[in-house]
Amino acid sequence: MWLRSFDWSFSPRRADGRPAPLFDRVTGAVDAQVAAYWRDNHDIGHRIETQWPRLRHDLDGKVHVVVGTADSYYLDGAVHDLKTAFRKVGGRAEFIYVPGASYSINEVHARDGDRNAYYREMARAVYVVARPSKVIGER
Repeated sequence: MWLRSFDWSFSPRRADGRPAPLFDRVTGAVDAQVAAYWRDNHDIGHRIETQWPRLRHDLDGKVHVVVGTADSYYLDGAVHDLKTAFRKVGGRAEFIYVPGASYSINEVHARDGDRNAYYREMARAVYVVARPSKVIGER
């Protein structure tokens, strides 16, 4: 039943306003048109590969992804695919794979016993972009 939430989030709407299912829940047959819609509208790696000249200015060197290698939703696989897309176009992005960490934010963002290590790094990176003329730590 929870798979329908993905249809509601990512699928085009049918004439009755409900989302078109990605696949038939009885036969398992995939609707190729819906799959293409998902790819074209929501697959970040595909968009990077097909629209890089337009996206380069906004993304190159600005993407930083942290994921655990024991993620219960296997998100690390999708992150590897995203990394491959960046490499194909010659884009720069940082990918950190935390060994043994699951989807838990506490596990993914911790380093050397500090549960907030990556949070602080992210805050510093955002601060530099938001206030490039300020020195971090200065008021």
